[in-house]
Amino acid sequence: MTQELMTVDNAYMPALSVPQAVMRFNTLVEFVQTVMRDGVDFGTIPGTPKPTLFKAGAEKLTTLFGLTVRFNIVEQVEDWNSDEPFFYYWYRCSLLRGDRLIAEADGSCNSRESKYRWRWVSAQDVPAHLDIAKLVKRGGTISEFTFAVEKAETGGKYGKPLEHWQAFQSAVETGTARLIKRKTNAGKEMDAWEIDSTLYRVPNEDIASQVNTVQKMAQKRAFVAVTLIGVNASEFFTQDIEDIGLAGDGMSYVPPAVVVRNAFDDPIKVAKDLKIQAPSSDLVDLSEFAAAVKALRKCERETSGHPPEFMQSQAEDSALLAAEYAASRGRLYTWITSKVDASPSLEELDDASLIDLATATAGL
Repeated sequence: MTQELMTVDNAYMPALSVPQAVMRFNTLVEFVQTVMRDGVDFGTIPGTPKPTLFKAGAEKLTTLFGLTVRFNIVEQVEDWNSDEPFFYYWYRCSLLRGDRLIAEADGSCNSRESKYRWRWVSAQDVPAHLDIAKLVKRGGTISEFTFAVEKAETGGKYGKPLEHWQAFQSAVETGTARLIKRKTNAGKEMDAWEIDSTLYRVPNEDIASQVNTVQKMAQKRAFVAVTLIGVNASEFFTQDIEDIGLAGDGMSYVPPAVVVRNAFDDPIKVAKDLKIQAPSSDLVDLSEFAAAVKALRKCERETSGHPPEFMQSQAEDSALLAAEYAASRGRLYTWITSKVDASPSLEELDDASLIDLATATAGL
């Protein structure tokens, strides 16, 4: 009877003693500080409280604890034949030590996430059947190899409109072009000129070539999520969002709330950093700001409470809205301070107060 009671009691006791738990924690801390590398195994997104764990870091952590990784497909959709092919993968990743299951987590990815569904191109690369006036646009950069700018070919395989080459040549002459290194298709780095330009969002007509990427992304999201759970690393890292770029152009994703918070420091710079095209006119329309506030709040309501996969798929749209909000807030405040000598600082004004101040300044 005593042995039976001891067995029942042990079933509810911790798997580790306190000294063992302390040793495990200290080992994890030492490993993170001495073995894992910033920028390789993890990275810091500006404004976020913790670094995000990358796939390379997750691999090191699972190896440290002797864990075996196993993937199982939960659901998949592969529609190759519709007008807009669609691919969706939902994976479950399990961590095992021997035959014992340590943790499980899910991850998904689909071809209609913004980074796969759309491409950002310059005006001359917009397909002829699309109405460029109806396309979403933003500020961006384009580049050409220096030798290509010198040749300025308008015909043949690499030919482009004369206006394209004139824009580069003018920027070079005025000193606004930036000399960069750009890789050729063969991987060789060569000198290139980079200039500012307007980019247009067009459908990705070659989405089928992204199928393997979408599948691997779903696996990676599940893998990083389960690693945080299985090795108790959530204290040090958050879910991996390194894969969420804006239109896949190398820019890091910045959560909308962070964009808005940073906008108090320099809203116009925030908008430019996110490559949002500002209006050519300095005239500030109060309704523009009100519309921006409304759009951002609507986006926040619609994404609140949804799983990370949904938030990731909405990353580009919500970041764009937040940046537009930041820019319009800054423009409105700039206009107010140009009319009124003494004004509260921008960070002291919430949206309603900013609108009230603008209304009063305009005498409405």
